Amino acid sequence: LLRDVISLEIEYPSEFSDLQGGFNEDRIELREGTGRGEAVIPTRSVDWIKEENRIEIIPEDPIPAETDIVIAMKDVNNPRRYGYHYFNLRVMYQGDVINQYIGTWPLEVAVDSTRDD
Repeated sequence: LLRDVISLEIEYPSEFSDLQGGFNEDRIELREGTGRGEAVIPTRSVDWIKEENRIEIIPEDPIPAETDIVIAMKDVNNPRRYGYHYFNLRVMYQGDVINQYIGTWPLEVAVDSTRDD
């Protein structure tokens, strides 16, 4: 049974922000498609809830089932130290009462060997 998506939630580890990582919630958007995405999907709200280490994205209208979705984030501040940070995506489907786990993607912050500090 395929259902429309009514919200998305990205959870990230506290170490990400503890090491001065951060987001610009005004530069987070949903797009249809794959890769970098295509048409922008209008959102009702994008909230970075820092104290809970999560970002909540609510589309203006439910996203139809079987629509490929890209979450595009610009102006992300990566943490200041090397490490892996795992981001989890959960979505709320129309008719559900809890978010469903969709997947995890890793962010590797590498050391810049050209810096002298």
